[in-house]
Amino acid sequence: MESAAFSVESVDSIESHSAHYVFAHYFSGVVIQMSQFDVKNLSADELKKLVNDAEQALRERSKQRVMELRREAEALANELNTTVADIFGLEKGSKQAGKKLPAKYMNPANPSQTWSGRGKRPNWLVDELNKGKKLEDFRI
Repeated sequence: MESAAFSVESVDSIESHSAHYVFAHYFSGVVIQMSQFDVKNLSADELKKLVNDAEQALRERSKQRVMELRREAEALANELNTTVADIFGLEKGSKQAGKKLPAKYMNPANPSQTWSGRGKRPNWLVDELNKGKKLEDFRI
């Protein structure tokens, strides 16, 4: 690949000009051309690296923007003496979290084995259902 005075991480825009690509950095609305080369002269490995580097740069830029927006949202929330979670109605966990739910199903062979109907079915129930019994047969 032709040597150029730029790193892909600093690329803001790629403008296509037929088979040539101009890597430009936009700074305060001014386009500064950094390098120009013909992609037809690049090997498959060089093209893959260029694409990978550009994708990585985009991921990093996206992460940075998200971090900036978080900081802005937190600053605005602080000005209002509240939190971002309060503004958007976000809660830490469900109101049901940690609470034991009442049993809806019971193992007739061992009444201490029950199931609320939520989450993974217990083995005793799966075994009985596989034998052909119906879920309603175990309802309390």
